[in-house]
Amino acid sequence: LVSADFADEEDRVKVFLEARGVTGKSYLQGGDPMTFINGVNPDWSGALPATFIYGPDRRLREWREGKMSYEELAQAVAKIK
Repeated sequence: LVSADFADEEDRVKVFLEARGVTGKSYLQGGDPMTFINGVNPDWSGALPATFIYGPDRRLREWREGKMSYEELAQAVAKIK
């Protein structure tokens, strides 16, 4: 999970994640936004929400800008083995 919030909002981000039971590693984007965007995927416009799905080999397998339902996400993840 990567938050695109500003660094001065870190405490609010932590409260938000804790309230939703997020326990895995989470990161807060910092520095130049375009460097971050291009580092994630040069084809990504930076629009949020965005979902990036990586395979066990750590390669990007699918990504999408915009909302994604739970069912759509589950189907996309199920295709990746």
